[in-house]
Amino acid sequence: MLFGSLPQIVSPQPALHPLAVADSPVHEGQPSPMAIVQGVPRDIVSMVLQKYNAFVKGNSDAHVYLSVTDTADQFVISGNITSLVQVIMNVRRKAAAVNEDQSQVPFLQRKPEVTVRYINTRAPLHCVHSTAVCERHIAYASAKGWTFAAEQMLVPVRSGENGNDVRQTKGGDVSRYLAESVYVRGMSWPKALACPKVTHVVDFASVCPADIPAIGNLRDRTWRCLDGRGIALVSSDTLSQPDAGSNVWPVSCLYANSSTVDSWKTKFGPALVRTHTDSVVRMDTRLQRLTGLPPVMIGGLAPTTSHAEFIAAASQAGYLAELSIHDVCTEAELIQRVSETAHMIQRGHSIVLNGDWASSQPWLMRAVQRMCQDLHLPILGLTLDDTPTPALAETVQALYAMNLQYVALKPQTVRQIHCVLDIADCVHPHPVVLQWFGGRTGGHHSFEEFHMPIIQTYSAIRSRSNIVLVAGSGFGDAAGMLPYIDGSWGEM
Repeated sequence: MLFGSLPQIVSPQPALHPLAVADSPVHEGQPSPMAIVQGVPRDIVSMVLQKYNAFVKGNSDAHVYLSVTDTADQFVISGNITSLVQVIMNVRRKAAAVNEDQSQVPFLQRKPEVTVRYINTRAPLHCVHSTAVCERHIAYASAKGWTFAAEQMLVPVRSGENGNDVRQTKGGDVSRYLAESVYVRGMSWPKALACPKVTHVVDFASVCPADIPAIGNLRDRTWRCLDGRGIALVSSDTLSQPDAGSNVWPVSCLYANSSTVDSWKTKFGPALVRTHTDSVVRMDTRLQRLTGLPPVMIGGLAPTTSHAEFIAAASQAGYLAELSIHDVCTEAELIQRVSETAHMIQRGHSIVLNGDWASSQPWLMRAVQRMCQDLHLPILGLTLDDTPTPALAETVQALYAMNLQYVALKPQTVRQIHCVLDIADCVHPHPVVLQWFGGRTGGHHSFEEFHMPIIQTYSAIRSRSNIVLVAGSGFGDAAGMLPYIDGSWGEM
């Protein structure tokens, strides 16, 4: 009751002129002192707020704060309602429109794709604007005797601010700390969940109240914070076993100890292994298991990799290089090039072709089938330079019917990445290599920034057991490659 009524009594929000917010309900909803911002990283949100706070200068009552961190790209900002409306209207003017296609715009020239939604509240919580309300709350609760000390807490309770045990609160006054946690202290859901040695997180509130649609599903936000860390999310309202692919475990798993979840590091991280046949220490990765060679390959690019001598040189050095067939026009010419390459590469190595399927159908299908099934040439796989589309799934299935070990696809946008994942679902359990180049080749393969599309789709990529992720373009030395092999690029 105090949390709901005191803010409106002690610090009521000013009324806004109807013309000032006439279009807000259509875009962000009914204006309020708090809003959720989704789709941009924390440093961008902080920069916008710093610029606005510098603009209003010494008027601290007009400052807007980043008050809550939900996930890596979802935040809550708080301030007086007048300031928040000004900030959000400025963001709307500079952001991309809903469903605006920017895939053909270089990423440095794009408008930010951000979603903003007001939260149904009448108080700017989790920031200094609620200090007076907080003190009034504490005084009222103390007068009524609604207090308790840290020693009365029998189990650990983690702080929403930093994940620390609330029982260790300075002075032992948990009542004050809890009030401050709602009114003036910031909140970070990722930090609250970052407790060491945790194996399970139990979700007691699967869905937020219906009148707070902007916050969204609490279970979904929790899973986004836990995804890939090897921690099981247990739902208190789920009794039966989850469906295949579900991220949520039933309560029964707590008693059966049956909800072991492997982290991304465990499932996809590299390892050093010693082979039984020759006792040589090698790096073990999903790509290495697929090709039998080190997890560094030379991608196909005409005219450099169109020559058998180049492919053979890479093979003799112990590496795989894709044989480009973009300049091949006939079935006979292709068979001659592959045959010549097969005689020059190291014994036991295979060939991966790189070409455009759409421009060479149907003779390419006949040629690949003949080389694999009649001539028994050592063709390991085929990289398709075509734009991934749903129709390509039939082509990939046909190639696997020819006994190819893998097919690689090269998406150029986030939408195309999802298309590749759909194709992988269609041909499961056959492997699909997802080669990502981004725009680091000057826009030849994509207009995208190299990292963000993969970050946006990483969870979906890792949820497919038959996807092998390969990063390419712009790598010239071991120091540049290593972060993408051991995964440390994600911490940069």
